[in-house]
Parts: sequence; C-alpha cells; structure tokens
Amino acid sequence: MKKVIVILIIIGLMGLLGTKRTITIEPARHTEENEANICELLATAGDVAGGGGEENPIKDISSDPPQKTLRARITKYGATGNLTASGKTPQVGFVAVSDRSIPFGTKIIVEGRIYSVEDRTAMWVGEKHGFTVDIFSEETEQEMLNWGARELEIIIK
Repeated sequence: MKKVIVILIIIGLMGLLGTKRTITIEPARHTEENEANICELLATAGDVAGGGGEENPIKDISSDPPQKTLRARITKYGATGNLTASGKTPQVGFVAVSDRSIPFGTKIIVEGRIYSVEDRTAMWVGEKHGFTVDIFSEETEQEMLNWGARELEIIIK
C-alpha cells in the first residue's frame, strides 16, 4: 500500500512540475534500480526558474489552492531600470502578465519552471495578443528576440 501511495505522489509531482519522464513500478517487480530512479526524479523535480541547480523543497501540496491550466502567449523581457508593478527589482523568476485580475505573488508554471507574478504588461499587449506571460530574463536582447513569442500551456496556481 505504501508503494502505491508513493507512486501516486510522484506521478502528481511530475504532472505539477511539467516533468516529461515517466517511471513505472510494478509492486511485484520493485527493484533497487526503480528506487534509484525515484530518488533521481525527486532530486531533480524542483527545477526553479533560473535555479542554477537549486531545488524546491518537497512539500505537502494537498492543501494548495486549485490550479488552472491554459494556453498563453509567452515572451521574454529584460531590465528597464524600473521597478516591477509590485514594487520589486526585476529578477529571474518573475513574470509580467496581461491579465490584471491575477494577483501579485501568484505562481505560474511554464515549461516546468515556477515563476512569480510581479509585473504587468502594457495594456495593449493583452488587447492585441490575448493572454500573455512575459518572462523576465537576463539574456541579451538578441537572444530574447531569437526566442520570440511562443504559444505554450501554463499552469496558474
């Protein structure tokens, strides 16, 4: 029974964090190799935006608020010398959103990375392009232009 619960928790974490890898463990065939795969998954599952190898602590997510999955236009922006709309200095891990009903501090997961809503896009961005998430980046302007605008599935927590 414990093995089944652990597997369900891991599968839930994989879906939450956008992990693309699947591990299958059959109770009758539990091996050290499978256990090592689980340990590796848990060690790498918490890749935070701009994390440089930092890990998210594993936490009980049973009481977390509901999540909403949707498609959004994703772009990148760099430092302008201004504070974010929430009054913070822009940093890797922050995003600006076109939907002003999303509160500051809301977590958004894009391609398995967790970001915090701390800024707003210009009003015309949402009017012209629809729901947009603009990821703060320290990349060069050319690198961000090359990355472009992408239509991706996101999770709003």
